Amino acid sequence: MSFMRMITTHNVAWWDRIIRALPALATFHFWWDNQLTGLWLIAAIVVSAGFLMTSLMGSCSIYYSLGWSTVRRRVHPRRRGEG
Repeated sequence: MSFMRMITTHNVAWWDRIIRALPALATFHFWWDNQLTGLWLIAAIVVSAGFLMTSLMGSCSIYYSLGWSTVRRRVHPRRRGEG
């Protein structure tokens, strides 16, 4: 399993990317309102950063390792004359 292939394989769909970005937005909101501080804030930032990076890159190494993908693969219909 190549490291570069693992981080460059597009396996996160658009709707999955939005869901992954939500914890980062929630963490920012709770930090802004001073509802999240200290060790809980640091833990939330670490987890949110991981989700945000996979959301921005469109690639999840855990999905790659498990062989999963939320991207719908297009099935091309056969053209006339092809067997």
